[in-house]
Amino acid sequence: MDTSDTNKGIQVSGGTFNADNVAVGDSAKAYKTVYAADKMSEQEKWQEIHEKLDELEKALNAHAASLNNPDEVRSSTAVVAEELSKDKPNKLTITSVLNGIADSVKSVTVIAVAVEALRNAITILM
Repeated sequence: MDTSDTNKGIQVSGGTFNADNVAVGDSAKAYKTVYAADKMSEQEKWQEIHEKLDELEKALNAHAASLNNPDEVRSSTAVVAEELSKDKPNKLTITSVLNGIADSVKSVTVIAVAVEALRNAITILM
């Protein structure tokens, strides 16, 4: 085998590739967080959601320069934060805005991962 032809990526031909988590390349790692929502108190659930929101905000602050529309993403993230601060947050509003953010940040992996973590926490814990 010629080592110059070694593939370190993913090649898909004639089909579909589906995966929960994928890591590609040297030293790449993929993680999956599983929640035991039925064993968490309401306070713990909200704490987890707010931690994921904080992670998204930190990722956005650190990598905003890599986005085409950082002001729009920040504004949308503020909408999510405001909705989460309400006594009865609208899950549809939150998930819709997060879906828009996710579409906008696909090219910046760190932010995309943070958005997905928040979406997952909201879906499972709310």
